Amino acid sequence: MNYVHPEPRPWRIKSHPLVPGEMIVTVVDRLGMPVWWPNLFHVFELRDAGRSYATQKRTMSAIATAFNWAAERDIDLEARIESFEFLDYAETKALQARLQINILEAKAGNDRIVGNGYWDSRCRAVRDYLRWRAAEAMHRLERRDAEHLGGLLHRAAGEGLNRFCEDLVSGIGPDTKFDAYGLDPDEQAALLFAITPGS
Repeated sequence: MNYVHPEPRPWRIKSHPLVPGEMIVTVVDRLGMPVWWPNLFHVFELRDAGRSYATQKRTMSAIATAFNWAAERDIDLEARIESFEFLDYAETKALQARLQINILEAKAGNDRIVGNGYWDSRCRAVRDYLRWRAAEAMHRLERRDAEHLGGLLHRAAGEGLNRFCEDLVSGIGPDTKFDAYGLDPDEQAALLFAITPGS
């Protein structure tokens, strides 16, 4: 798709309030202009679905990171989606690794990573966006049956998309759980003694 505005990288997330006090996010390019497809995804799939501001921000931040990562490697992600070429296995795993790096720490020059649960949600956000975006392109294909070229192309595109989606979220271990313990009986007795008036 040819854009009137080239949407130069890097992209970033801009938060702003609406009139009734609702906070929303917008993906903007280097010049501060809103970008087209990610913001459509945000409106239709996140905001209209009633997702929280934190979920919207986390999701759109992951998508912006994916596009910035692709631009750093001269990968035109939109062109890959439009042509159903998606990312190969090595590129997918490189993107997955990039989504593990803490964005704020990366800006400070550190490569500190996020926890597995957060990492998984970032990978799923990018997966969901690419699946949504690819669906728009796939709807333009003729899908009568597998004997026609349109049907074959649709099936091949769907298989490639499924493979990419599975690879992007595979290999992420479970999130580390920390057991939260209360006070043991001796500590409870000491606390009750300390807060009892006149003790």
